[in-house]
Amino acid sequence: MVSVEAAELSVSAGHAPDNLVEAGEVPAPAFTAELLAPSENRTSPTMLLINTRVSLTDISDTRGMQVTLGSVTQTELNAIVRGNPDALYLLGIWPVGPEVRQDALGNISEYRVGFPQLQEDDVIGSVFARNGDQPDERVAKGGWEELGAFRRELNRQGIKLFFDYIPNHVGIGHPWVMLHPDWFIRVPADRAQGNERDYYKVVINGEEQWFAKAKDPNYGPYSDCLQLNFASEGLQNTMIAWLLEIQRHCDGVRCDMAMFANSGTFIGLWGDHLTPDEIEWIQSNSFWKRAIEAVRKQEGGEQFEIIAEAYWDEGELLEAGFTGIYAKESLYKLLTGVVFGNTSPES
Repeated sequence: MVSVEAAELSVSAGHAPDNLVEAGEVPAPAFTAELLAPSENRTSPTMLLINTRVSLTDISDTRGMQVTLGSVTQTELNAIVRGNPDALYLLGIWPVGPEVRQDALGNISEYRVGFPQLQEDDVIGSVFARNGDQPDERVAKGGWEELGAFRRELNRQGIKLFFDYIPNHVGIGHPWVMLHPDWFIRVPADRAQGNERDYYKVVINGEEQWFAKAKDPNYGPYSDCLQLNFASEGLQNTMIAWLLEIQRHCDGVRCDMAMFANSGTFIGLWGDHLTPDEIEWIQSNSFWKRAIEAVRKQEGGEQFEIIAEAYWDEGELLEAGFTGIYAKESLYKLLTGVVFGNTSPES
């Protein structure tokens, strides 16, 4: 059974929003896109979110073989996109490393409170703690080429394809830790020792180095993610190059925790870890303005949708060029109401 989540996207400003083998009928999604079905009263574009790994695992179990996006049949795709959404958002197409999975396994007893049948093989780790910048082979074994065929079929049906863009952090164990430690927030050992809640130790060339774990100021550090340093020009340039690569392969991105890369918020969270020169540089080099300007200069860049997940700084993000911001308060209230039976999906 295909597991599907649905959400309505309210666009605040900016742009208006190949062959698959036929197969037998498959079960309808457990949580369908009927919430997003077009109606006379609906004026906002709609986006359908699916947990890509879960959906592909369900299809694979039904067929008795491994299925990636390129081998999804037309009938299976039709089951996923029921309700005719304007866009399909594939949550979790990036690889997750073994260190992140091991961290997640440490919480398996908590997961089993809600999912008693959960086995260790079911746990892959957070899809937001990415370990690379290419599609995971369990999602698209053929990489960008395979995703391209999937996108063309969606576009043929009038549906845009969205990916995650996760700029603020990477998973523990990401190759950059060894190759480019200067792209991360780091602290001296005497400041970090004894505080493994906030910092993560890595031995590089025989020397202990301590990396700051990414954090939300309202909830504390993420145990499986390391904080990138947006006061590093090299890091900013690399993240912009990755966004430009993504732009060539989809119609839009959902930018995870976008406000954290804003200069003011970044300094507020990490200023005590930065040098005066770093603070001066990031104050005059807004990551989002640089990144979005670079996208708009690319072929097709003016039509590319850039949506922010944000809990503050909405005005600054729109000013930087974002297409829109999640209408998160009404969205969460609606989804919570549907899940607990307090709200009709037609609301």
